Amino acid sequence: MNEMKSVWEFVEAYYPNYTSSGQIALADELQKIIDNEDEEGSLAREYLDNECDGNRIVALEHYEAIHRNIYEDAIQGYIDQLNEHIWACIK
Repeated sequence: MNEMKSVWEFVEAYYPNYTSSGQIALADELQKIIDNEDEEGSLAREYLDNECDGNRIVALEHYEAIHRNIYEDAIQGYIDQLNEHIWACIK
């Protein structure tokens, strides 16, 4: 296994269907809100206004919840990959 320099590298490597995941896309939009990079008319601003009633603290709660789910799914993806490797070695 390659040495990873960040948690997000782990997520990129082991989260199922990382590049096409709606959860990952939502996490990116929430990150823009947290970083105050949600410009008028952007998906991030639309999410902030519609799902969080414009409240950045609520957006932070959404951010934390979705990241917990993403980390859990990435860890499960890692475990699944290890199990596949183990079973391949046993056969």
